[in-house]
Amino acid sequence: MQTSRRGSFAVINLNRHALAAGIAIIVICTSPAIGQPCFIPLTPPNPANTGAYAISADGRVVVGYFGSKMGRWTAETGWQSFTTVNDGGAGLSGGPFAVSADGSVIVGRQLDIAFRWSADTDLVSLGDLPGGATNSGAFSVSADGNVIVGYGIVFDDGARAARWVFDPKSGTFTGPEDLGDLPNGETCSYAFAVSADGTTVVGRGSAPPGLSSGLQAVQWIGSWPATPVVIANCYPVGQHGFCGASSARATTADGSAIFGLNSFSNDPPYTKLFRILDGVETDLALS
Repeated sequence: MQTSRRGSFAVINLNRHALAAGIAIIVICTSPAIGQPCFIPLTPPNPANTGAYAISADGRVVVGYFGSKMGRWTAETGWQSFTTVNDGGAGLSGGPFAVSADGSVIVGRQLDIAFRWSADTDLVSLGDLPGGATNSGAFSVSADGNVIVGYGIVFDDGARAARWVFDPKSGTFTGPEDLGDLPNGETCSYAFAVSADGTTVVGRGSAPPGLSSGLQAVQWIGSWPATPVVIANCYPVGQHGFCGASSARATTADGSAIFGLNSFSNDPPYTKLFRILDGVETDLALS
């Protein structure tokens, strides 16, 4: 589920039974008039293969895919494809993963390469880090659509968190900038989210070989180029078993709170959700 920054809108994908009925996605909102929940069905041209990834801060724009095309939905236009390349289906090889606050900028991955789209520039390929296979993706974008974070490949399957900065005046961008990994890590870092002003970036990094938890939730702190710092406690061994991975997946608009998950190998496996507020980690739930 993806929520708007104001918290009054959320977009979810319904189950297969709902898909068969022809409604693939709904927007859950709060009616300002009566303060009660409202449900807006988003019926796409191809409801059998449809999904939503993100919603704008004001709840007016939803991005996702229908059939094999990436699309953008508004109440005025309905679903519209913003690219002619068939590479959006089910999020397997690509998709529009994030949208700016006003819905005018969309970022994601198409044909194995990160992209930025706006009506002014159309779809712009953001390229990849040097070395390795051609493979990159954009997972999050700042409120103004100018700071983009994701990943690139540096060698073989070695991923590195990456950052792009777009200049709206010239229509060009700098990047991808390699954001690095934890010291002595095994080259597997990703940047999953960026704050509204583009200054706070969170994701995951790889721990040095030999540690019980191979992936750690991180935040890039300081002036750019920033350094990834471990921010969550992925317990190595305990009552819940082996903690195999920790990841920071979202941050609030001002970057003051960070949300993520720790994955454990207990039988059956489960995930612990956490929130970090003012440097203090709080367990939210167990599943």
